[in-house]
Amino acid sequence: VVVKGEVEFPGKYTIRRGETLADLVRRVGGLTEFGDPDSVVFTRETLKLQERKNLQKLREELRKQIASQSLRTQSGAGSIVSYDEARKLLRDLTSTEAVGRLVIDLNKIINGNATTNVILEDGDALYVQVRSQSVNVIGEVYVPTSHLHTQGQSYESYITKSGGFRALAD
Repeated sequence: VVVKGEVEFPGKYTIRRGETLADLVRRVGGLTEFGDPDSVVFTRETLKLQERKNLQKLREELRKQIASQSLRTQSGAGSIVSYDEARKLLRDLTSTEAVGRLVIDLNKIINGNATTNVILEDGDALYVQVRSQSVNVIGEVYVPTSHLHTQGQSYESYITKSGGFRALAD
């Protein structure tokens, strides 16, 4: 198992059968003062393989739908999505890479409050990121930008600082 980022002793660790993520975090000395338990990324090789298979199935299904839609459009039936849009979607899907990410709540796992602790497998990886000092506001606002995080500030105040909602915002 690989542990990177804001932990006391990052590196590669050999695991024992039945060892959990909480056990591993203790072995690596815990998070540093800069580590953000809410911003960890946990990946697993078996999940990545399954994700690749699912993406391949999705690509094949989309190819079949594009071909079917192309035939219907040529025969005079209306089309909801244009052929070019569907091809672009297929190109985007083809370039998508499997990550194998497992969403976890590291705080609960470390404190023993999690209903399930993650039993480690060969090839797992834990990346503990630095606690961010910024809030990124993107999407349907007038000025998409980043702001310095201020304790106690609501998300609405950051949106206001970014010029407010645009007409299409939801």
